[in-house]
Amino acid sequence: MAIDEPSITCCKQAQCSSTHFCNIRQRVCMLKYAVNSTCERDLECSDGKCYDYICRQSCESDDDCSLTKEYCTVNKYCNAKYCGMCLRDAQCANNLCEYFHCTSDDCTRALDILFKQS
Repeated sequence: MAIDEPSITCCKQAQCSSTHFCNIRQRVCMLKYAVNSTCERDLECSDGKCYDYICRQSCESDDDCSLTKEYCTVNKYCNAKYCGMCLRDAQCANNLCEYFHCTSDDCTRALDILFKQS
């Protein structure tokens, strides 16, 4: 939606195009958020996944994921269509997998150590 276009009012998602979501509080269709933007619900994100209040990146293979993209992952992996999902602590740079995602605590420090060793 261009800046000079009028806002489209809504009270449910069906009233908005696929590129927009219905902001129920403001009752207006808004452009879906990009990866790494803050969010509250999956439908607010362009890739369709909001986790821990951040829009996540979708993927088709491990090559779509990297250390810099999601959850400080050590190994590139793609699981359930989104980067950054983990099954065990060893898959996370900070060595802690909770609820199928690497925790974000101390990720920057952990990644700095990894990059200095390589």
